[in-house]
Amino acid sequence: MISEENPPFGYLTREVGQILMKVMEPVLKKHHLSKEHWQVLNSIPVSENTKVEEIHQLFSDRGWIDPSNLYESETNKLKLTNAGSAAQQTIFNEIHARRKLLFRDVTNENFQIATQVMKQIIANEKEID
Repeated sequence: MISEENPPFGYLTREVGQILMKVMEPVLKKHHLSKEHWQVLNSIPVSENTKVEEIHQLFSDRGWIDPSNLYESETNKLKLTNAGSAAQQTIFNEIHARRKLLFRDVTNENFQIATQVMKQIIANEKEID
């Protein structure tokens, strides 16, 4: 039965997702970045949903990418300058430190189990319909 002590799985996963973003927000605000900017800076390949021109302009203005070279052709990722790499590392370290606080008292074994459960749910969804 659903209760405060036993909330639905979907509720818990949504809450965790929101908490992860909430923990990142102060770092992103400090560096004047959106979640999408951070995803690109953190080397996620550019997708069709990425506003490439906006991100290119922002990162070029900050000296984080070479304005004459938008992509590394072999990886389809933005090519960072030394300043961009330094900013990426600084922001990553700040986010990691905050996330580490969220996961205190969570054993590696429990984290792996939770991750595996979520992966299995994702895999199962592909078999529905």
